[in-house]
Amino acid sequence: MLPRLLEALDAGADVVLGSRYLDGTPPPSSALRRLGTALFRAVATLGTGQRITDPTSGFQGLSARALAAVTHDGFPEDFPDTDVLIDLVRQGLTLREVPVQMHARRGGVSMHRGARIAYYGYHMTLQLLLLRVRRRTPFRAADTVARRSA
Repeated sequence: MLPRLLEALDAGADVVLGSRYLDGTPPPSSALRRLGTALFRAVATLGTGQRITDPTSGFQGLSARALAAVTHDGFPEDFPDTDVLIDLVRQGLTLREVPVQMHARRGGVSMHRGARIAYYGYHMTLQLLLLRVRRRTPFRAADTVARRSA
């Protein structure tokens, strides 16, 4: 599925989402997860002004321009989902979804389980409400992220 992301980036998209809902049948999920996805799908569609089918997909490709936009202190480190997509589109970056096939989990556990589901919902709601006032800090050097990962 990676070539699909790369093709869309090469065609000029800044952010490419691999969508489980554009090609074939999505992996099975709980009713609560489907409800959450539908809610964030609606929020992402309203916030970006374009139809978004899978805003919580972690399968993404970013252009150099999008990467520069997310490597600053305003980028949420725990759950960067719908709020980040809306923010990037508001900054003028182009977002595109491409169909991908994803398979059901074969091992490990979901990051969205137990009490984390409630925290995720609370956190995303707060992030979305604060999106209009989120600002970069003037106190961090522009290349802090690059220095930290080196």
